[in-house]
Amino acid sequence: MNYFLPIVNHKNLVKTSVIMGVTLFYFWVSMLPVFSYSQYNTHPALTNAAIDFYNLSFSENKLTDDDKKNLIEGAIREDDAPLSVNHFYDPVYNEGWLGYTTSKEWGLYSEVRQATTNLALAQYKLPTSFIDSTSYADWSYERAIWDYARGDRKRAMIGMGHLLHLLEDSAVPEHTRGDTHLPWHHATSSPYEKETDKWKINIWNISENLFNEGENPILLSSQEKYFDEIAKYSNGYFFSEDTIFSDKYYSPNLNSTKFFLIKNENKLFAINYDKNGREYKLALLNTFSLRNFTDVNEVTLEDPDIGSIILDGYWERLSNEFVLNGAGALKLFLEQGEEAKKLYIEKYGESNDEDGLWDKFLGFFGFGNENNTNIDFQIIGGVLNNDNIVYIEQNIKDDANNDNDDAILNNDDAISSPSPSPLLNDDIILQNDDSVPSNYCDDELENRSFINGEVVAVQDGDTFQIHSGRFIRLIGVDSPEKNDDYYEDAKKALSEMIMGNEVLIEAGLDDTDNFGRMLGYVFVNNKFVNLDMIKNGWASATPVKPNTACARLFKDSEDDAKIDRMGMWVVPAKRVVINEIAWAGTGASPYDEWIELYNAEGEDVDLSGWRLESDDLSPAIEFPEGTIIGAGKYFLIERFNDDVVSNIDADLAVSFGHGGLNNNGEVIALYNDFGVVADMVGEKDKMWYSGNSGDRVSMERIDPLVSGKDYSNWKNFTGLSFNGEDSDGGEIKGTPKRVNSKVISRGSADFMLASLGSLLGIGGDFEGGLNEPEMLSDGVVYNDLSSKIIGIALFFEPAVLPDGIIVSVRFSDSSYGVVAINGDGVEKWRYKSTYGRTANLIVLDDGSVMFRHPAGGPITKLDVNGNKIWDSDIGGKTSDLALDDDGNVFFTIVSLDKMVKLSPNGDTLWISTDGSRFGGFNPAPVDGGDVFVSADMNGLPGFYRFNGDTGELLWSDRVKIASLYKAINLTYDKEENMLYASTRSTRIIRIKVLTNEMSEYMTSCNEGVIATVPTKVREDSLLIGMFNVFDVNRKAAICSIEKGNEDGKIFLDTNWEAELSGEVLNKIETDLYGNIFFTTKDGVVESLDSEGNTRWSLDLGSSVSGHLAIGDSVVYVSIDGKLFEISE
Repeated sequence: MNYFLPIVNHKNLVKTSVIMGVTLFYFWVSMLPVFSYSQYNTHPALTNAAIDFYNLSFSENKLTDDDKKNLIEGAIREDDAPLSVNHFYDPVYNEGWLGYTTSKEWGLYSEVRQATTNLALAQYKLPTSFIDSTSYADWSYERAIWDYARGDRKRAMIGMGHLLHLLEDSAVPEHTRGDTHLPWHHATSSPYEKETDKWKINIWNISENLFNEGENPILLSSQEKYFDEIAKYSNGYFFSEDTIFSDKYYSPNLNSTKFFLIKNENKLFAINYDKNGREYKLALLNTFSLRNFTDVNEVTLEDPDIGSIILDGYWERLSNEFVLNGAGALKLFLEQGEEAKKLYIEKYGESNDEDGLWDKFLGFFGFGNENNTNIDFQIIGGVLNNDNIVYIEQNIKDDANNDNDDAILNNDDAISSPSPSPLLNDDIILQNDDSVPSNYCDDELENRSFINGEVVAVQDGDTFQIHSGRFIRLIGVDSPEKNDDYYEDAKKALSEMIMGNEVLIEAGLDDTDNFGRMLGYVFVNNKFVNLDMIKNGWASATPVKPNTACARLFKDSEDDAKIDRMGMWVVPAKRVVINEIAWAGTGASPYDEWIELYNAEGEDVDLSGWRLESDDLSPAIEFPEGTIIGAGKYFLIERFNDDVVSNIDADLAVSFGHGGLNNNGEVIALYNDFGVVADMVGEKDKMWYSGNSGDRVSMERIDPLVSGKDYSNWKNFTGLSFNGEDSDGGEIKGTPKRVNSKVISRGSADFMLASLGSLLGIGGDFEGGLNEPEMLSDGVVYNDLSSKIIGIALFFEPAVLPDGIIVSVRFSDSSYGVVAINGDGVEKWRYKSTYGRTANLIVLDDGSVMFRHPAGGPITKLDVNGNKIWDSDIGGKTSDLALDDDGNVFFTIVSLDKMVKLSPNGDTLWISTDGSRFGGFNPAPVDGGDVFVSADMNGLPGFYRFNGDTGELLWSDRVKIASLYKAINLTYDKEENMLYASTRSTRIIRIKVLTNEMSEYMTSCNEGVIATVPTKVREDSLLIGMFNVFDVNRKAAICSIEKGNEDGKIFLDTNWEAELSGEVLNKIETDLYGNIFFTTKDGVVESLDSEGNTRWSLDLGSSVSGHLAIGDSVVYVSIDGKLFEISE
């Protein structure tokens, strides 16, 4: 797999380095002892251990004593001034220290190493060529391969020693969690690195122990992957002293604690489990007691009372991790060096005349220098794969004396696909093709060479034939075989996509199967055929090594297709769902976790062979033979034993694996005995939808018929009724084996009946009471419209039409779409979508409607009668849509960092991939045609500006204040030509559109607050929904704040503050009269006047997401799947 050099702006690099270089030079030197493992103790010890473990594991190709000496020399010299500033690599945010180069880029790439080193040494000018084979300062991995190829083994080994040093630093939490660990920051600089200084080369070597225990070196395909493997482990499993309470990282956490007897005294530790499932002490929790009150007053990694017990545990695991990976990195280096040497001799002979050979050699390997050939190399990189084939990626430059096709096919230096190869020579295309969708997989596809051909026959859903007679088999997918169910459907789906069309086919690493068919990734009309077959449910994800670049994407898409009942997954699993999760445990113990299932079928369901699994397999439960869940019944699963809920019998008591449920959230899936997903809850790398670890409140499902992955379908246990006792006899804050708690309308008869039913355990959802219009206050009437529209299961998001409303819905047959309703509550028309749920409805001036599909799918536009005008499918999940004054549509792609512009006719005008970490944020078009967007730049608010006509990135910046945490979507003030962004902190950001000047303001509203929704701009003020993170009751408010148009002003005055019962959801709306409308997290719909006084308030008793649409003297709100009309 190719490795790539990210674009380096050398002008900025020069500017930054020259300004800072001289100033910080002696500062660098003074801080060297605290920047890494000990230069003369720990680093040599680790390097020596990795070499010895390599020699034990690969005795047929041992490193010599001279090799060891040179490798250790390189590992020591990497800490020479001023190199240490480039020794940091945060794998979560892909950043180095204070904006410097990451250690991964610094260690791998010749260009980065030469540019940065020469400047840092205050030479003040760039070298003549960044790719300079004579540069003494270049100790990059690329240079080491070059030195090895031309026979300078000593320098090559020293260079590899430099890389080993950087891999060793990747095993230091301070270096992967952005912790500067300067000596004045806390008294001990880095406690971990200071403690590990005791491990010297003559007293520590674990290589023989690892070998005798049967451990093997970790073998990966590139040195980048070794950086990632080690860095992700040290970042995600271990603390540095100064990042224990950092909001920047989700893991590890302090949720699991345990007492240990240390020096005859019980000490409380946070514990964790390493990647092998072994428990270790994560941090010490020093406590103090006052009468009956005990609390933690310090969390630390070192303390005189415990010595180095925590840090030694860190060292044991992190040093092992490096040695196992370091030995593999050495093996990869020698293999690539030998192959490079063969190719060097083959191409250039044994000549010592190296003039120009460096450029040619790097060009041959795809490392690139645009002056040596008419091929313009756009990347730095090129890795030998397991078949010893070098893959390159090129863009052919236009040349009047060279036909492009001839340049492609006849260039002697070009290397195409592996041999033997099924590719036909007259079809080979070495450059990328614009018709291929980019960035579909987490890693780049293995090889960027294609063949093209017209499809003349389709055999089944995963195999077809092109005009040359060759059969092509889709990589990573498997469709039904002949005589299987859905065989004809899958074949038809593939035929409709590709039959008669010219397709592009990219060969996999393994390019031929046992039947002689070419294995390929296939593209047609900007569609990824392999992926579309899985997304549409006509194929399953079936990864086969080594063609696994897209395995994760394919598996996630298969899960989504199963959940959405697409294609062959249309026959659902029995409707058994995950109904309640006590991920925080109980009042007796945070370890006392339990999960409740609910059978929504009208018959008993046999759970034999079903599985309940989280994404980290903790838990991983298989239901025993004979397990039955009754019709309409609950099934209680308790962790460890049947004492978790002490007064209710568990249906299954079982281990939840190492660590149990992750308090930071995870994905849990319920699979039936055929492996079909029956239910799935949670989002990867995101917090739980509901529940609370503070008071051990459970997370309850609202509707068993609504997807478990819909966050709005979950709520906290409300506390109206308790059911069950914990192991200490205290009340369980949840409803195990009973209908989930539900609030209807507080203070009403409905509420009393529902509460009584819940207390007595008699029944589920209470029906009635809200179906007839009711008086809310003088002249204000609300009406439940839900039952008036036949065939609708759930209402989601309304938008106002000229003569009524349109609502995104889920129909009773489980399909999704939109419904238009006139002013009398009568349906006008409905539209069913084949792409799942619809959202972000926008009604245009002509009455047409536009919307997106949040689970992935096209942007769709309908006319006034509900007929489709166009679909535009760019691929991927999108942000909300934003329209400019000309009707052009802007949006971002959630996971791909793409900004897209569509014309009013649905044509793609441009797609920009400049910038990063803005995917999913909503664009903000401004007067003049440009478009802005927020971004999350390593936790700090950042912003981009794109040219509206071309998509060119014009400007970007981020705040410099560490306490300013995460921006919310931008709001445009058209009158003032300003942009505003509220943040997850106490500040508001303003951007002047004319100058890109960015200002940060503080506010006095609801002190100690964070914003929950985008800023609402009014003529003379800003409206912000906030809650107080430091208030135990999470005090919430809406604040009216002055705009802050005076330059130099720091503090914004609060005009008024309206205290609320809960946090504001989604957005704040206003009408033509200045009245304010919003919903809150506890299910209240409320209206304030322009001065913040309450006009009316309706408590619908839900804690889920609410959506508002404001018409003329009428408000429509969807909440808890119901649709209400509030008339004034």
